[in-house]
Amino acid sequence: MLSVDQSSQKPVSNTDISALLDFWTPLLTRLCVERGVFDAYGDEWRYDDDVARSLEVNADVLRRIVRALSSRDVFEENAEGAHRLTPLGRVLIPGPGPLAGVSGFTSWDLHAWAEAEHTLLTGEAGFHHHYGTDYFTWLSDHKEAFAQFSEAMKQRTHNLLVSGISAYPWPSAGTVVDVGGGSGYLLSAVLRERPSLRGILFDLPAALADAEEYYESCGLTDRVTIAPGDVFDGVPPGAEIYVLASVLHDWSDDDATRILRTCRKSMTPSSTLVAYETVLGEGPESAMYYGLDLHLAILVNGRERTRPEWSSLFGRAGLRLTKVISTPGLSWLEAVLAE
Repeated sequence: MLSVDQSSQKPVSNTDISALLDFWTPLLTRLCVERGVFDAYGDEWRYDDDVARSLEVNADVLRRIVRALSSRDVFEENAEGAHRLTPLGRVLIPGPGPLAGVSGFTSWDLHAWAEAEHTLLTGEAGFHHHYGTDYFTWLSDHKEAFAQFSEAMKQRTHNLLVSGISAYPWPSAGTVVDVGGGSGYLLSAVLRERPSLRGILFDLPAALADAEEYYESCGLTDRVTIAPGDVFDGVPPGAEIYVLASVLHDWSDDDATRILRTCRKSMTPSSTLVAYETVLGEGPESAMYYGLDLHLAILVNGRERTRPEWSSLFGRAGLRLTKVISTPGLSWLEAVLAE
């Protein structure tokens, strides 16, 4: 039996215990993001009743929410009873930043997490257990939810790529296929980096609904082909680079392997596949992604992966991981056809 030296252990405080058991702080935080509470306070001292009137919410409940979040160092109070956001709280104001696109309030996430025990017992997505269908099929059948999801992904993509695009050595010419590119922001950013490149935006038809208008606004219509399709059936062949940005983490190893094999079939010997994903255990942001890994498991039966897991996944699909380039957000993982 192993013995434990109690004298060397840090004393456990009620604050430590509360941090482990508290589920209301994340919910209140997301509720305030969704309802514009943090945006309403901004950088100024404001009275809760004034904010409640401007947002048309219940003043008593808002005061209690602010009091609860003050205990988590999100708000501070002055002698006159007004509140303002702390430096920590100001991070939660919507806009570019580390939480862009990932801090909203969605009821379907909560329903999925209510089925977390099912995921623990079976390894299956709690979302599917609750709704009787997979996450992406459900989104395609619920237009408002899909619009909210698409906007969140647009914000997240923009935030992650601000410092990420220039970190990868894109070719000066050729064609880039953005597989599962959705809004098309990543592809537009790449094409701006390399004026002689051409692009193909590939995704399900519903995800491409606004793509043509977006590229017209960017002045890139003549350099982009919009190609609807299903990644499990096939992708446009013969391109120099195939990009999958935050796509593979949405899928189990088996399904992610199917996606990579589909891409491999369309690659030439000189093609490169580039994934933009988390590499667990590497980089200063890694700790946050341990929780996201479980969120993916419960929502879509997906997962974040370590470097050896990424290498193994590519290998199963007949690809070889050749390079990992870290950025302040995610990492570029470059792979080529295995010999």
